[in-house]
Amino acid sequence: MNGMPLITQQFTLAASQFRVWDLLATSILQSMPVEQTEIVNDSTMRGILKFKFAGITLPLRLQVEVADVSPMDSFTTLVTVTKWGTETVLRVKYDLKVIGDEEIQVNCAAVVEKAPAWMALVTPIQKSFAANMFEDIRKELVRAV
Repeated sequence: MNGMPLITQQFTLAASQFRVWDLLATSILQSMPVEQTEIVNDSTMRGILKFKFAGITLPLRLQVEVADVSPMDSFTTLVTVTKWGTETVLRVKYDLKVIGDEEIQVNCAAVVEKAPAWMALVTPIQKSFAANMFEDIRKELVRAV
């Protein structure tokens, strides 16, 4: 499953690139259903992800690590989720593209970096979760700009 694209989404905001860049990391963190957050250092946080599945909430250990930053253009994180002795790693990238005066296109992509083979059975659930996260980030950015 290494390098397997999970989902991509894009949306446009009526704001400057500087404003969107300034709000992006905060919007991502505010949109994540995470509890017991621990800031490990400037580039890593841990917590418990509350993942809802079939009417139940599963607590999953989560680590989010900044993998790459190109100021004002892109922001990439490695999201590691651990449960039942297995580990899944997603590379989540946010690209900002200026498309007009005070208009920015945000391109979001999640790629599976590492996962056990059985995770292919829950790919639709992962896609839905990622799509909801990207939509929540979009809403948070729209509200904030």
